[in-house]
Amino acid sequence: MDDGRGGYYKSMVGYLAPYMTPTYAVTSGIERGLTYRFRYRANNCKGWGPFSDELYILAAQKPSAPGAPQRIDSSSTEISLKLFPSTENGGTPVSDYELWRNDGSDGSSFVIVKGYNYLSNGFIVTVNSAAEAMVAGRFY
Repeated sequence: MDDGRGGYYKSMVGYLAPYMTPTYAVTSGIERGLTYRFRYRANNCKGWGPFSDELYILAAQKPSAPGAPQRIDSSSTEISLKLFPSTENGGTPVSDYELWRNDGSDGSSFVIVKGYNYLSNGFIVTVNSAAEAMVAGRFY
């Protein structure tokens, strides 16, 4: 096409600038728990350019919610709980758990139990009311 100044250009209509590259979803042939590598390259009238650096993606998702904790025993100063592992790990081993408790009021405000460590406590834990600033007579 003539650009009006005696020059010619090729229409770029239909071409996308790099920042407008479409997103593609890979939905078939993916197996959870496997790591996939992705790379790509560009082509023009001179041929194919070199490949991009690779992106590594672990095909996994968040683990499922574990079962509700069960009370083993309780006193005015301690509450012993049994916890349960997630039934679905999302495609990769679960590496940690957190234990949360409400604030003892009727609200839904929760705080993390500082004394719980999955690697040392596992799925049986005794929560000390003094260490957690819990008040006797409240429901936790």
